[in-house]
Amino acid sequence: MPPRFCSARSLPAGFLAFTLLLTGCAPQPQGSLPVGATATDSSAASQTQTVLGRAVLDQPLAGATIRLLATDGSPLPGASGKTDDRGYFRLASPGAGVRDFRVEVSGGTRNGAPAGVTLKADVKGFDPAVSLIYVNAVTTLAAARLDLEPALGAAEAQEQVRQYLRLPSSVSLGVDLENPSFAAFSHTRFMREAERQGGLDVLVASLAKEVKAGGSPTQAFASNVLRALDPKDLAKDFAKEVGKQVLSKAVGELWGFSMAVTTRLNTFARSRGVRASS
Repeated sequence: MPPRFCSARSLPAGFLAFTLLLTGCAPQPQGSLPVGATATDSSAASQTQTVLGRAVLDQPLAGATIRLLATDGSPLPGASGKTDDRGYFRLASPGAGVRDFRVEVSGGTRNGAPAGVTLKADVKGFDPAVSLIYVNAVTTLAAARLDLEPALGAAEAQEQVRQYLRLPSSVSLGVDLENPSFAAFSHTRFMREAERQGGLDVLVASLAKEVKAGGSPTQAFASNVLRALDPKDLAKDFAKEVGKQVLSKAVGELWGFSMAVTTRLNTFARSRGVRASS
């Protein structure tokens, strides 16, 4: 029986990778069958390990070219293909001994118009049994950071980008960013800024230098501004606001107490036939 395909959009983002693997359900992009397999060659299709993934920004990249590159930048033989109209791709595995590589996505269309971007994602310790690779703006930024300092390593480059964007340590740079309820990063805001600065490549190159330099980010890409703030800043702002409220309440209560005392004094003075000063 050939592999079964279904719509991944119907699955909750947090369970996408697990469900695809559990059910054997996968997207069906152009050229999705393993190299050398045909639609009727079920044994080859089932026995060949594959690379599953998705290329997406604020919109999926459709018809984009996918390449797998070795860590030295050389193309891996036979590891290329196209994304489908939802940005999903399926390629032949780079081989049992290849666990570290880069996925490069170029060309294609975004929302019906030429995408004009190149996305990248560095994969460390690839396991075809459990890996579902996402290629997006954040993974591309991490790849750009690594290119500035190859000795850094992919894992550290990704961690630096996570810290720069103020993403929780538990958040992946892939599937979690597709969750519409995730507020700490917005691809829509990122792409708007990219268009304002002259393109995704320009913005990514600029941000990669900022990540390398360290320090606070000069731009925020969260869909919810509060979630984009540093927790320490939030604590300080909260303390200030509480202080203001406490002070305001204290002043109000003191004013009310003062007015009550004045009223009582006037009443007492009138009872004694004395006119109290106002």
